[in-house]
Amino acid sequence: MKTNIKMRVTPEQSKKVYKIAGYSILTERKGNHYVFVDSYGNISWDDIEYGEKHHFIEVDADLFIRTNGTCEEEPHAELKRKYESGEYICIYPLDDTWITTYEPIWAESVDYKLVHKRHKEVLEYLLNGGDIEVLREDELCLDNPYFWKKCTKNFIESYHERKIYRIKQDQPQTRTFATKKELAEALIRGEKWKDKYGFICYFSEESNNPFFASDGEKGFILDNQQWEQCDGKTLWTKVND
Repeated sequence: MKTNIKMRVTPEQSKKVYKIAGYSILTERKGNHYVFVDSYGNISWDDIEYGEKHHFIEVDADLFIRTNGTCEEEPHAELKRKYESGEYICIYPLDDTWITTYEPIWAESVDYKLVHKRHKEVLEYLLNGGDIEVLREDELCLDNPYFWKKCTKNFIESYHERKIYRIKQDQPQTRTFATKKELAEALIRGEKWKDKYGFICYFSEESNNPFFASDGEKGFILDNQQWEQCDGKTLWTKVND
């Protein structure tokens, strides 16, 4: 049994910890509290000064219970538990690619990775040589190509199941406009362009100026001050009808 440790436990966890250590709890504690195990395997609770004096290492109570007090798990134990939930795909490296396995041997020498099944289509496309994209952090504009970035090479190394991935889309035509007049000329030719935030720009014959709008509704004029903020910097995306 691992000693010189402290654990934050619930009343139910406390019972299990004491049982593993060969103790019986005479008084059941209410609420979460700390349990300390000294170098001799003796257990005490809530003796904060005692714990701080001996610099006990804090360990996870579930780990202590799961390993019957040793706090030592076999290689890939956490991956194994997740895989056995049935919600993940297991892959491992072979030469210059990754291979899917349905019967992993949980050896320490194998660099297993798990991909959630919600990303199954993306993973299969990647393993077959296709390119994929990830949504940039904290962005919600799923339809705007500006907010997606290619992640084919580092998908597996940087994978996180909560991120949003997709098969790489055909990229629309993009460009920058050096002057507002250049943008206006493109709009007069009947072209439609939108900025990186998805605002569509139209040309107003009434004001002889480009203006921003949403779905063709009358919006605000792109005045000189606004133009200076994006002149030669903003990447405009062409809107195809």
